[in-house]
Amino acid sequence: MKEETDGETAGFVNNNYLKVKIETATPMELVVIAYDGCIQYLKKALESYELHKRSTYDDSIVRARKFIRQLQISLDLEVKPISGQLYGCMTT
Repeated sequence: MKEETDGETAGFVNNNYLKVKIETATPMELVVIAYDGCIQYLKKALESYELHKRSTYDDSIVRARKFIRQLQISLDLEVKPISGQLYGCMTT
């Protein structure tokens, strides 16, 4: 059997893989996934900025902010002082 490697199929496979990865992840693994996603989009934003690709830059920043928001939501603010410090880093 020949594997399909077109972009659409690859995107579908990656999306399904990520969906399963997220659905089966522990809470700590979800935090790591969120940090990884944020870093990925910030790198893409920097690259787009340097190449003057405004729409790609804007999209990447929006996506990175969504990951940051999820990280903020996941903080247990009852655990002090580290949670408050991390929250402060994410809001500045």
